[in-house]
Amino acid sequence: MKRKMLLLSITMLFSVASAYAQGGTTGPLTWEITGTGNNLTLTISGNGDMPDYSESSNAPWYYFTNNIKTIIIENGVTSIGNYAFGSLSSYYMYFLSSLTIGSSVTRIGDYAFYRCQIPSIIIPDKVVSIGNYAFCGGKLTSVIFPNSVTTIGNNAFSGNRYLYSVTLGSSVASIGDCAFYNCEGTACPPPELKTLTILAVTPPVCTPRAFDLIPEDITVIIPCLTFNSYINAPVWNAFTNYVIDGPSTPDVTFYNTKCYLPFTDNNFTEPILYTGVYYVSLPNTDNCDSIICLTLVENSRPQLCMISVNENSHNEIVWKANEGLAASYNIYREENQSGNYEWVANIESNSPNIWVDTGSNAQNRSYRYKIAGVDTCAKESVLSASHKTMNLNIGPGTNNSWILIWNAYEGVTFSTYNIYRATGETPEAFELIETVPAYDSYYIDFSAPEGHVYYMIEIVPNAPCIAGDQIVSIKSNIATNNSVGIKENATASKITVYPNPTTKELRVEIADRARNDVTDIVIFDIMGKTVMQGKLDNFSVINVASLAKGMYYLKVLDTVVKFVKD
Repeated sequence: MKRKMLLLSITMLFSVASAYAQGGTTGPLTWEITGTGNNLTLTISGNGDMPDYSESSNAPWYYFTNNIKTIIIENGVTSIGNYAFGSLSSYYMYFLSSLTIGSSVTRIGDYAFYRCQIPSIIIPDKVVSIGNYAFCGGKLTSVIFPNSVTTIGNNAFSGNRYLYSVTLGSSVASIGDCAFYNCEGTACPPPELKTLTILAVTPPVCTPRAFDLIPEDITVIIPCLTFNSYINAPVWNAFTNYVIDGPSTPDVTFYNTKCYLPFTDNNFTEPILYTGVYYVSLPNTDNCDSIICLTLVENSRPQLCMISVNENSHNEIVWKANEGLAASYNIYREENQSGNYEWVANIESNSPNIWVDTGSNAQNRSYRYKIAGVDTCAKESVLSASHKTMNLNIGPGTNNSWILIWNAYEGVTFSTYNIYRATGETPEAFELIETVPAYDSYYIDFSAPEGHVYYMIEIVPNAPCIAGDQIVSIKSNIATNNSVGIKENATASKITVYPNPTTKELRVEIADRARNDVTDIVIFDIMGKTVMQGKLDNFSVINVASLAKGMYYLKVLDTVVKFVKD
C-alpha cells in the first residue's frame, strides 16, 4: 500500500512540473518556456547578441529540446549564437513545428540549428552571414536568401535531403564547402537540389563541393547579361543547364534587358519568341552582351497617359515610364496628313515623364501623339496607342447664348466632361457651370453674361495618371469671344464657305490642302443638334437644300464656321 502511494505522488509531481513556465537569462537576453507536455514554446526576447555556446548542451534550454515544438526569436535579438539550438546527439533533437526569427537578426552562428527538423524558414532581410553547419541535417524543402546575405558557411544546408529549390540574393559573395551538398558520408543523403536561382550579377566564390557533384541536373537561373561571367567562373563553368531570368512570354515586341530587340533581327533566321540564351555574334558595344539574353514581358511598350493644354496653349504630354526597360523615349506627333507621325522629341529616361510641345498651338487644332521606347542599343519599340487632344470652339446662339462644340478626347476612358466659364478682360477665375455625359460633344450656355466670356473643357480619366507636378485632369484649349484675350483661331482663316447665305449648295474651300484630301464635316443647328454629317474633299459642295431656313454651324478641321440657309 505504501509503495502505490509513493508512485502516485511522483506521477503527480511530474505532471505539475511539466505544466509551469520556466526561464531565465542568457547574456543580455531573456528566455522563457511555456506550454505543457511535449508541446512547449521557447521564446527569446531582449536586445543584443545571443551568446555563443561551446556546445549545444551549454544552452540553458537544452534539456527541454525533445519537447520544444515552437521557437520564437523576437525583434531586438541581433544574433543567434553558435550551438544555440543544434544538437550533436541523436537523442536530443528539435522536431519543430514552427520557427520565427525576428527582423533584427543579422547573424546566424555555427551549428545554430544543426540537425533541427525544421519544416520551413524565413530568413530576415538583415541577416548578413550564416555560419558553418547552421542548418545542416534538417528537412527543409526550399530556402530563399534575402539580398542582405553575403556569406554562407561550410555545410550550412548540407544533409537537407529534400531541399529542391534555393534562391540566392543579389549580395551573396561566398558559398562554403559542401554548403548544399553532403560531406558527412552516406548516412545523410545529399539535397535533391533541382533549381538554383541566383540574383547576384557577379558569380559567388565557392568550392567544387559547394553543390551536388552532378551539376548538370541542376537548373541555374541567372540575371540577364551575366551568362558569360558565370560560364567563365570557377565551379560555375561545370553547370550546363543555365536559364536566363524571366518567364517565357510570347506575342510581345521588346524585352526587359538592357538590349531588347524586335521579334526579328538581321542576326537571326527565325523569329525570337521565347526566353533563353541565343548564341549569336553581335557587336559587344553599349553594354550589350555578345550573348543575347531574352526576357519577354507583356505590355512592355511605353504608353501615353494623358495630354492636356497648359496656360500657353501648348500640349503637355505625360506618359507611363517603363523603369529599367528604356534608356529614352521618342515622342511622335501626327502632322497634317492623317496617320503620318513625325518625330518631335527624345526624352532621357531619368528625366520627368512629362514634356511640353512648344511647337503645338491648341487654339488652332487638336493633335494626336504616340510614344516609343529606345534601348541602350538604340533600338526602338513599336509605337504606342495614340492620344488625341480636345479642341473647343464656340459660336453665338440666340438670346446671348453661346454654343460650345468640341471633339472628343481619345486615348483614355472617362465618364463626363466638366465645362468651365470665366468672364472679364482675361480668363483668370474659371467656374464649373455644367457637367455633361462623355458621349456629348456640345453644350449651349443659355445663362452666359454680357461681355467677354471664356470656356474650357476638362475630363478626369477613370484611371488617373499622376505626373511629377500632380497633373490629374485633362484640359482643352480656351475658347472665347474676346479676340484680345486669346489668340484668334488661325485655322478658321483657311476655310472659306460660299455662297453665304445659301439656298441649295454650300461650297467649302480649305487652303493648303490637296484636292483629294478627305475631311470629316458636321453641321449643327443653333440648338447644337447634329443635322448633317459626312466627308468631303477640297473644293467639295455640300447639298443643304433639305435644311430648314435658319442659322447653322459647319465644323471642319476642328473649326466651326457659321452660315445661313435661306
